[in-house]
Amino acid sequence: MAVGVAAAGPAVTQVEAQELPPCARFFVVGVRGSGQEMVGRFGIGGTVDLYVEADADQLPDDATVRYSLPNAAAPVGPFYVNSVFQGRDNLLSLVRNRIANCPGIRIGLAGYSQGAHVIHLALERLTEAERGVARGVLLLADPLSAGDTGYARARTVRGEPGTRTGGGVFARDLLPGDVQGRTTDFCISLDPVCDNESATSSFAAFAADVHTMYEECCGEFPAAITLGGEFAQRLAGA
Repeated sequence: MAVGVAAAGPAVTQVEAQELPPCARFFVVGVRGSGQEMVGRFGIGGTVDLYVEADADQLPDDATVRYSLPNAAAPVGPFYVNSVFQGRDNLLSLVRNRIANCPGIRIGLAGYSQGAHVIHLALERLTEAERGVARGVLLLADPLSAGDTGYARARTVRGEPGTRTGGGVFARDLLPGDVQGRTTDFCISLDPVCDNESATSSFAAFAADVHTMYEECCGEFPAAITLGGEFAQRLAGA
């Protein structure tokens, strides 16, 4: 995977060192974007937190745990690749731990930007059976977006139905077919991180103004409420 930034040493798996929450029927894992701190109601950074919060009316409080993945979420730069691989390994460890210890669990995965990158890579490494426990997946501004697919969604910054002619700034990579039907790959049209068709550099793509608009997107289409609600419905559904 060529991303234009250098790795910085081996990834370190942190999940085993974290105190994991108790088992719950619904386990929502949020993964932060580059440079985002563990802030917000659920500690998942300003962006993913809003989308995860929108599921509150869909999932019962007494049967739901929302968890912020422990990873560096390093800014775009020399430590980005290591941060992504660390996050991927932490997420794989977490999902497998929950499957092994929490029978019947239904896992939701939601990530923004680097967080979507982490989830994308982890889904490709899980087995089909393990992916089957991931009942809902929400990728916001995925740098590996395959572009205009059956599981892609796009809106303009004004909320109009959007088009996508480009794909991820790092690669156009289809998710495994068995999880596509439970996934939403959301991109604001012309966000060069997930709708890149002009070979925009990774540094310029992540710095684009449109890439920062997911928290308040998109006019008459309130993305966080709409997509967060759909994500929760998938998680709670049959």
